[in-house]
Amino acid sequence: MKQWIAFYQQHLLVLQGSFLLPSGALPKPDFCLALQPQASIELAVFSQLPELPGLQLWTDKEVRTLSTEDLMLYGRARTLYAWYQQHRFCGYCGHPTEPMIRGAEIYAHCPNCQARHYPRVNPCIITVVTRGEDLLLAQGKRHRTGLYAAIAGFVDAGESAEQALVREVQEEVGLEVYDQQYLGSESWPFPQQLMLAYQCQCLPGELRLQASEILDARWFHYQNLPDIPPVQTIAGRMIRYIAKTMQEAKTMQVAPKTH
Repeated sequence: MKQWIAFYQQHLLVLQGSFLLPSGALPKPDFCLALQPQASIELAVFSQLPELPGLQLWTDKEVRTLSTEDLMLYGRARTLYAWYQQHRFCGYCGHPTEPMIRGAEIYAHCPNCQARHYPRVNPCIITVVTRGEDLLLAQGKRHRTGLYAAIAGFVDAGESAEQALVREVQEEVGLEVYDQQYLGSESWPFPQQLMLAYQCQCLPGELRLQASEILDARWFHYQNLPDIPPVQTIAGRMIRYIAKTMQEAKTMQVAPKTH
């Protein structure tokens, strides 16, 4: 039996603690799309809330508690859900589009002007600035969770990821950075972002916080970190990784020499 990752008005439908719903338990959705070629898991979109005992509506807050593996699966569904919402009509001529699947290729086809509208992601940088044994972590005004996280921002048109990193750090905390080291990437479906993770160092200077974006930013020693994002997020993993590498480097420095 097929399983659905189902949405109703931006909410994820959850039954008995699971976001993978048996298709036979729900009515026919308004829109349905396989998440992978020949896959048994499909995206399902409902314009009316299905009547099913025990059905819950999850917001982004609950979704962020999913495991890394489940979050990746949810992320693909969420990105395609956003694509479906944004491209039901052609952006060139306004004609209704038709969802098309050609192997691994998915796009909204306009039968009037033949335009193709593909699912898209927005590239973002996320970085931990370091200074000696300290990490610069910040609280953003938009996400008041009490957690201290990495600095992040969207890549502007015409920018490289490294240029965006330099600009974002300068804008948000007033520091000049160098020695950007790429750490990895993660799809972050809130709503359609591709996070590009970096570690970098900074030149001497005082913190100057961007009041419209940053609630607080501080230097923390790697052994005395504040509450940080969970490990299933790239921010949580990169902060832990950098702290671990600092600890390992410190251990190597103090290890007695053997002959």
